[in-house]
Amino acid sequence: MTEDSGNDGVDDNADDNNDESDASSNPMPEIKAKKAWDDFGSNDELLFGSPKTNIDISSMHPPAAQIMKLWQLYLENINPLLNVTHSPTLQVRIIDAINDIASTTLSLQALMFSIIA
Repeated sequence: MTEDSGNDGVDDNADDNNDESDASSNPMPEIKAKKAWDDFGSNDELLFGSPKTNIDISSMHPPAAQIMKLWQLYLENINPLLNVTHSPTLQVRIIDAINDIASTTLSLQALMFSIIA
């Protein structure tokens, strides 16, 4: 009676050799990933998808005085508890956005809407 070694005639080292040759024949998967990332688009599209329609979101923002009031409420009530934003930097960006809402990035607009919500 012969003892079965469990390999059924398959050389375990053959798989290891094939893996090494496959890795050396692949043309740098990192380059492919970077090209796909570059082709994808901006970070705004990554986070929020590409805009389906041409809606003027700037018309949905409250007036500048109300934005500043809501920002102050955020600083007094939310920021001390969560502290998820760097308030001095964000305040400068919000003031700039108030002056020209139409050219504000989608990500900053989303952040502003999350603060006032």
